[in-house]
Amino acid sequence: MSLRLMQGAALVLVCGSLFSAAALAQEPPKAVEIKGMKDPELRLFRSVTTGLDTFDEYRELAPAVGTLRFRLKARESTLDKSTDTITLKIVGDSPAIPVAIEADGGFTIARNQSAYDENAELVFNRKRRQFMSIADIRTPGVPANARRLGDLRLECLVNIAIIKTEIPFLVRATINTFLLTTDWCRKLPIYMSLPPTQHISKATLIYGERRRELTHDEFSNGFESPLLDPAWPDDTLLEMQLAPEMPAPVAAS
Repeated sequence: MSLRLMQGAALVLVCGSLFSAAALAQEPPKAVEIKGMKDPELRLFRSVTTGLDTFDEYRELAPAVGTLRFRLKARESTLDKSTDTITLKIVGDSPAIPVAIEADGGFTIARNQSAYDENAELVFNRKRRQFMSIADIRTPGVPANARRLGDLRLECLVNIAIIKTEIPFLVRATINTFLLTTDWCRKLPIYMSLPPTQHISKATLIYGERRRELTHDEFSNGFESPLLDPAWPDDTLLEMQLAPEMPAPVAAS
C-alpha cells in the first residue's frame, strides 16, 4: 500500500471517529434507552471534559472566545439534517440533566463532577451515526466567509483530544503509524461546514499583505492544512470563495 493510501486510510479512521467514537469505545456503552428509539447517539461525558481541559490549556489560540461551544453536524448519509427537534441529556446515575440546543445546532457543556464520577453519557434523541458533535470555536468579528486560523487550530486540538480518549489504544497506534506522527492535526485536511447545496471553489490564507491560495485535495475532498505552519500566525484569516449554489436535490415521488 502506498504512503498516500495509508494516510488516506488513517484519515478515514479519524473522521469516522469524529462521527461516533463511542462505537469504537474501549468499554461497551451503558444500556441507554430513549423512548421509542434504540441505539441512540452517545458521547462520553469524561471525553467531553477532556475537550474542556484542552480548550483551557490552549486558550491563547483564541483569546477572545470565552466558552467552548459544540455544534451538531449531520453525516452526509443522514436524510433529515435538521437539528430543530434534537434533544440532549446528560445521563448517569443521578437524575438526567437536559442541555439546551440552539437554533444552529450549537450547545455548551458545563463541568459537573457528579456526572464525571458517574461516567455519565451525553445522549441525543437520534440514532447512532446520524450526527456528530464537534468543537465550534469562532472569534467575534470574523467575516462570515472566513475562519480565523487560531480558531481552527484550537478546534482541531479539542476534537482530537476527545477522539483519543474514546478509541482503543490499538486504533490510536494504527493511526499514528499511518500518519507518521502523533500530532494528527498536522495531517488532517481542513473541512468547512456548509449547506449541502454549497461548495468552496477556493480557499485563501490572508495575513496583512500576504496571501496564499490553498490546494484542494481531491483524495480527501478537503484543503491542505496550514494548522501547524508557524509562518501563518493565529490571526491569519482563511477566506472562502463559494462556487455557484447548486439546486437542492429533489426527493423521488
